[in-house]
Amino acid sequence: MNILFLTLLFALSLDTSFAREPLLYTDLDGVNEAERTEKLALHLKKYGQNILKADVIALGESGHGVAAFHSERSFLSKFFITEHNFRQILIEGALVKTAPLTKTITACTEKRPSRQELATIANSALDAMIYGQQEFFDLVHWSCEWNFAHPTDPISLSGIDLWDDHWVLKAELYTLLQKMNLGAEADKYFNRAVGNCYLWNVNSREESRTDPYRTYYFDNLKLDPAKTTLCQSSLTWLTWTVEEKKNDLIKKFGQDFYSHVLSVIDSSITREKVSDTQYLQFFTAMNLRDAMQARQVLRKLSHKKTLFLAHNVHVGKKMSAMRSDVITPSENYPGGVFTSSGEILRGNLGPRYVAIGVGGLDLQSIRDGQYPIPTDEQSLDFQLSKLCPKTCILDSSPLKVEYWMHNETSQRGMWGVPSEQFDHYFFIHQSAPATPINPNIPLF
Repeated sequence: MNILFLTLLFALSLDTSFAREPLLYTDLDGVNEAERTEKLALHLKKYGQNILKADVIALGESGHGVAAFHSERSFLSKFFITEHNFRQILIEGALVKTAPLTKTITACTEKRPSRQELATIANSALDAMIYGQQEFFDLVHWSCEWNFAHPTDPISLSGIDLWDDHWVLKAELYTLLQKMNLGAEADKYFNRAVGNCYLWNVNSREESRTDPYRTYYFDNLKLDPAKTTLCQSSLTWLTWTVEEKKNDLIKKFGQDFYSHVLSVIDSSITREKVSDTQYLQFFTAMNLRDAMQARQVLRKLSHKKTLFLAHNVHVGKKMSAMRSDVITPSENYPGGVFTSSGEILRGNLGPRYVAIGVGGLDLQSIRDGQYPIPTDEQSLDFQLSKLCPKTCILDSSPLKVEYWMHNETSQRGMWGVPSEQFDHYFFIHQSAPATPINPNIPLF
């Protein structure tokens, strides 16, 4: 008996962290959205009071073009909008390209376009690989309907990423400067930027395929350091010139216009920096991009409670602590520390910023096809698949050991402590690829 007891005690003392940690989850299956909403509300009342007190809630995803990631984030977004007064949606979409859709949704307070008319605008404004899909468009259409029904309490939707074409950023900034009429000093800085910003002088997608824009990427040519410095310093001085006129500009054009001007300049500076590092210094480029996204969120935060939709790798609260099983030190991807938008926002906002990671088990992507189905006990998604037949939400706070989780950048994944990265984790058991708004538009 004593030998049997000691054997059992030894077995229990082994490192079974994954089995020992409590999984505080709620199954969100339901016959309709109202039932699922009620379950979500009860879960957050019990485990998520910190989420309900936040000013920014980030909703992640771990793939490109996975149908259920869009549909379930739409479910979560509608809940936070209707039940907790969130009124701004910021997405990992190009700033200027998304602007016509932003304007249309804002105008839905007065005029409601048909679903097809709105789909046509969304199709042009959204990146085909990430948000240009029917499952995300459902949230776009719902937002327009909300604004039509609540004209004095509207929702806004904007892109905050830097992937606008260079000539688009230059043209947008020129238009804004003409409207503001800041005088000769501002014109001088803009014209100096035009003369020195390498990528501003590529004027079309066709030209970019034959110009040194591409040669520079693949032949590892560097931009002229002197011109790059003049480009970025000119745009920085232009930023300061705009900031000096802040009160006058807000009084004349409004806070949103003023924020947009600064965002376009910021995106132009960062785009040039990223293009100079993207293939040679991967982590430098990622850090520049995520720092800019964080600035865009803070700039647009104002008085609106905000939903921030981006990949898990961007919204995680301590991505510098994650380790990847994909990006290993090599000639093209040297080792480095990645500091995400979420980590910066958490540093700035403290508990006013919370993150909900979104992952799953059996997932198919419009870009990558079938993602590997994890079967290892160290996978968080595998653990949840044994408990959740369809979808569930998990309080991450008790999870203090490292788990494997899907990573949006590849077919493989990354390792991290869930409680360090996400306040909650939303699990999806299975998903088909998303459906493009327009299947004739290429993903790349």
